[in-house]
Amino acid sequence: MSNSAPSPSHGNEADTNQLSRSGYIMLGLAGVFWFAMLENIISDHRTRFDGYPFHFAGLFSLFFALALWFVLLVLLTTTATRRSSRWTKLAAPGVFLASLVGTLGASDLYVAGQWWGVFIVVILAPFVAFFAIRPTLTVAVTIILLSTPPVALDWVRVARAHANELAAQERGRQQSLARAKEHEAAEQLKDAAFSKLGPDSTMSEYLAFMDDPRRMRAALDGIRMLKSRQSDAVLLLRKGRLADLSGLYDYDIEPTVELCSTYATEVSSYAPIVYSPLGRVDWHAVTVVEKQLPNQKWLVESGCNLSASLAEVVSKVHAAAQSQKSGSREETRLTKLASDLATLRGTK
Repeated sequence: MSNSAPSPSHGNEADTNQLSRSGYIMLGLAGVFWFAMLENIISDHRTRFDGYPFHFAGLFSLFFALALWFVLLVLLTTTATRRSSRWTKLAAPGVFLASLVGTLGASDLYVAGQWWGVFIVVILAPFVAFFAIRPTLTVAVTIILLSTPPVALDWVRVARAHANELAAQERGRQQSLARAKEHEAAEQLKDAAFSKLGPDSTMSEYLAFMDDPRRMRAALDGIRMLKSRQSDAVLLLRKGRLADLSGLYDYDIEPTVELCSTYATEVSSYAPIVYSPLGRVDWHAVTVVEKQLPNQKWLVESGCNLSASLAEVVSKVHAAAQSQKSGSREETRLTKLASDLATLRGTK
């Protein structure tokens, strides 16, 4: 009777052998994906080292990593949990989750510049595969010990980065408040200085506020009420401050002979500056001459003879235009300026 009854142990042994063969097939696939992941991680590391922030090797390493961990999950499911002791069945999910979380943490550290994280990524997978084939407490503890530091350090890194971000935001807020206070204090000083100006002040003192949008209109009104505005204008021209007098025509002064001659001398001094003998164009000087067109129009219409001075400037502006690339924006700008100046002196 015993000869005719099948032995249960033989059936279980055959089933176990079948599972072993499936496990080794999965182990082989895991090895292939592990090697491909490792090769692409190394390639990605070299690319980052060469200064490139992104490379397709990073995408391939991610793909092979996902494939590897999927195979490891299947491997654990089909081997360790089906043919091992009860504690292994309970430990397998924890081992897998711990190794997966540890790999993710190590990957984050690697991306953040902690290059040792890649070694954790590389060695955890073989340990998980080994646990699936030969599950022991020692291997399980080793996997947990390898997985814990990357997770903890990554959490510390994220927490520190968040704290640094909050601190940077607070510093930015404090700096903004400090700048606002400085600006307010500076504006109060300007208000105090401007309030002290009056008809007995100088044009130079009012000109300091002509670039201030808040006080420009009041500064212009103040200049028009200055007792010394006529002499101040001549004095500023003699000091070479033509660039500060672009609104001279609007200062309620008389185009006297002294003013005309002084202005003509100052304008002619810009001719060699606009285009130097070395063939260099001074674009700041060009801008100054452009802003003087309203003044020159006012003086010429008032009877001032600026012909000689403007002729010098026109000649230099023409030469500067010819030095530029034909059809360029710079040539067009200089050609227009020369034409406007020639019109003011009565010639084209």
